[in-house]
Amino acid sequence: MTNDSLRDRTAIVVGGSSGIGYAIAKAALEQGARVWIVGRNPAKLERAKAELSGKVETASVDMGDRNTVREFFDRYEAASVDHLAITAATAVQGAFADVEIDEIETMFASKFFGPYRVVQAALPKLRQ
Repeated sequence: MTNDSLRDRTAIVVGGSSGIGYAIAKAALEQGARVWIVGRNPAKLERAKAELSGKVETASVDMGDRNTVREFFDRYEAASVDHLAITAATAVQGAFADVEIDEIETMFASKFFGPYRVVQAALPKLRQ
């Protein structure tokens, strides 16, 4: 049984090719949304698209790069974005004593500045 609660709505899921983002994209599709999954890895995007029967649009975007983020939203053809989910981030693992501060700074930037960039670029098309 399908739920049409998102029919005629558009959802963009940044980090939608795996994990929680993929689950969000799949659930939005099941509820009738037009879904875009966005991520850095073209191969993972294509695999996710195939798993979702080709029913999603994909875009390779690195949210750490303000130019690719802005270019995506500039060329994005829909008049508005109804739902925006951001699950993408760089993760660092290792013993506290072994992880370099540069790696932690990169992780922090991906969890704060990346989403900030995405929302700022999406604002002109993001529906209230």
